[in-house]
Amino acid sequence: MSRRVFTSALLLLLVVMMCCGIGGAANAVESRSGDAQQPQWADIFVPGKTQVVAKDGSASGTMLSFNTPSLSSAGGVMAVFAQGVVPPVSPDEQKKPDFETDVVAGYINSAWDWSSLVAEVNMNTWRAYAILGIKREADLVGIAFNPTTIAKGNKVFLLVGRGEKKYDNNTKNWKLSDPDIQLVVGEATQFKEGEQSGKINWSGPVSLLKQITDGSQSDAKVFYPGGGTGVLMEDGTLV
Repeated sequence: MSRRVFTSALLLLLVVMMCCGIGGAANAVESRSGDAQQPQWADIFVPGKTQVVAKDGSASGTMLSFNTPSLSSAGGVMAVFAQGVVPPVSPDEQKKPDFETDVVAGYINSAWDWSSLVAEVNMNTWRAYAILGIKREADLVGIAFNPTTIAKGNKVFLLVGRGEKKYDNNTKNWKLSDPDIQLVVGEATQFKEGEQSGKINWSGPVSLLKQITDGSQSDAKVFYPGGGTGVLMEDGTLV
């Protein structure tokens, strides 16, 4: 099997694994061949367990859940993406707290075999990384949702919905304001000494909503990314 075919097969297998374990930690299932035992899947992101490093690298914490998984491979780095839900916190007991969400990524060396991958994600040093960073204020929480990824060469193109939820004192509810669709471009980096895998450096987000609405003939007022993995066409078009 060629390396390209193996990588594609591994990407597909990881999608299946992540979909099985999104809501919680799925137990590893083992297949037996004689005396050999080999896990058939591994939990990439585990709610309440996987440490997620903040965008500025200042702290880490866990997520309440992970949703909308996708995968991309660029420059020898496989990146596993998900929408991470931050546990709600409200200093005001009169307000029902709302959820914050961010896009997180875990980085995998595409040269690892299956045993190495399973061992790495099961180590206490395994980390996910927040890509965007979100606001948290008394009456405002930031959200990032439906991450959609496409890889081309050594770059990853991340399309993501962004917005803020503001607390309405009249209705006692949180309302979405200023919804946007943003593009973030990442470039794969080389391995550094002591690292098991390279990472992806991300640029600042660029708003695409005005370009979409100005060029659309539809009466639709709100646009959201589809989520998951996009498609790279033969002519280089990203879909």
